[in-house]
Amino acid sequence: DRQRKQWNYQKFIKDFNGTLKSVDDNIGRLTQYLDNAGLSDNTIIIVTSDHGFFMGEHGWFDKRFMYEEAIRVPWIIRYPGHIKPGTTNDALALNIDNAPTVIDLAGIHVTEEMQGVSLRPLLEGSKPSKWRDSMYYHYYEFAPPHFVMPHYGVRTDRYSLINYYTINEWELFDRLRDPDEMESLFKMGGYQTDPGYKDVVPKLVEQLKKIRSEYKDTTGKP
Repeated sequence: DRQRKQWNYQKFIKDFNGTLKSVDDNIGRLTQYLDNAGLSDNTIIIVTSDHGFFMGEHGWFDKRFMYEEAIRVPWIIRYPGHIKPGTTNDALALNIDNAPTVIDLAGIHVTEEMQGVSLRPLLEGSKPSKWRDSMYYHYYEFAPPHFVMPHYGVRTDRYSLINYYTINEWELFDRLRDPDEMESLFKMGGYQTDPGYKDVVPKLVEQLKKIRSEYKDTTGKP
């Protein structure tokens, strides 16, 4: 069994990295064509994907869990004359921001029904004063072949609070002290909290309630 897992991992990691190289090579071909054809200044290129991927972290592959490796998503944009090459931004951006951003950059009005917000101010070098300070995550399914427990949670710039609501278990991580999220600060499934974080938990729970209400997510357990 151990040798089979090692073989599977080697095959998976090589296929995965080979796929990434192919993507990288062909994005290069695309940008080179646009440059040669004189179309670059009038073309916005956005490179993104769905969730990140475990490649051995936590002993797993695939994604779905609300851990850093899986919830981080690549988001790279090229817009000559509007976005300075090589710039980065540490503001919280979500996948629901993708559509409003593209619509805004295309000069079209973003409707209030859309839950995301345009990233355009961030791309142009400013951060709105009321920008989000936390993000919401919800994984809904418990189905083959993954069988990941449904869970939702809130992530701030420092903490991640996760609730596996079908089994009433919680996790809390202080990513400043534990960036790999290897030790939950909840004990006994959430019945006890590390003494240094008793004041943190109620605030995060309130944030979780608030953000679920804002997104009108009534699924899962309250």
